[in-house]
Amino acid sequence: MKPWWKIGAGLLIAGVMFGTQFDDMTNDLKKVLDDGSKQVAASLAKNVGYYTGSGNVTPANASGFLGLKVGLGAGTALPGYLWPVIFSGNTSSLTGEMTSKNAAGFEAMAKVVGLLPLSYDMLYAKIGLPVIPMDVGLRLGFFPELQFGTADNYVKLGFFHFGAEARYKITGINLVFAKSQIEARVSYDYDGGVIGASQKMATVAYADTTVIGTNEMTMAMENRWGGSSLGLKVVGGLSVMMFDIYGGVGVNFNFGEVNTALTSKVSFTDTTGSLGNQSVELKGEGKASYDLFNMRLMLGTHFFVSDIALEWNPLNNALAVTIVPISLAF
Repeated sequence: MKPWWKIGAGLLIAGVMFGTQFDDMTNDLKKVLDDGSKQVAASLAKNVGYYTGSGNVTPANASGFLGLKVGLGAGTALPGYLWPVIFSGNTSSLTGEMTSKNAAGFEAMAKVVGLLPLSYDMLYAKIGLPVIPMDVGLRLGFFPELQFGTADNYVKLGFFHFGAEARYKITGINLVFAKSQIEARVSYDYDGGVIGASQKMATVAYADTTVIGTNEMTMAMENRWGGSSLGLKVVGGLSVMMFDIYGGVGVNFNFGEVNTALTSKVSFTDTTGSLGNQSVELKGEGKASYDLFNMRLMLGTHFFVSDIALEWNPLNNALAVTIVPISLAF
């Protein structure tokens, strides 16, 4: 018969070993949340500045007083990281390469958030200035912060947008039924918003490469941003009767920050027979500054009282689509 102290020592050593495995798993998952939140914040920050400056896509019709123009529309900015998520399901363009086997829950959450477009609505008005061929205007966009779904499975969206723009007619030719115009534009836009989601899922729990149980996780991600974009553009257009086509090139300088928070409520179910069932709450946070500079190439058309326009950033393949059902000029 073995001495009791040896049996007790063996049980103690086994408990320490299995306890270490649980610690290894939670430490690894915490690292996934820390690293993942920083990477997602950095990926969003490369696109949110571009999103903030998108939507200034009116036809080339700057004019002096009274020159009133009004419009109501909406748009979507499709970030550069969206394309591989759509076409291959690969989240690495948003999250970076995650080698941890405990990253499955995070990657599933990132895919949900990565497929949510950055949308905007807007109401704008412009008025011409006396003496000079120039108009100035304001635009406003708002969507209240709303959560769609259940307490554990939801998406969250919201934003507030304010902008101002000045447009100056450089030159133009007026004919009987047609006219052309080239103008310079300066714009300032501010946007603050949130995009997030939560999912409840079951995943295998690993200590390094060893399966030690299963995790029932409620994984939530919240991304909040706030910042400004200063835009400079040259836009030209051709108008024939009620039809316009216009396009231009511009640059934007962006100033702002994205803050990302990842939280995970984990209910661990032991399959080793030694760890016992446990629960833990973990959180990771990251932040990143906007990309300072982006370009945009713009092409749009106006027919009767409606506009549609595309903006493309050749530096990271971000694309913005704006539709203005009501676009009136007096």
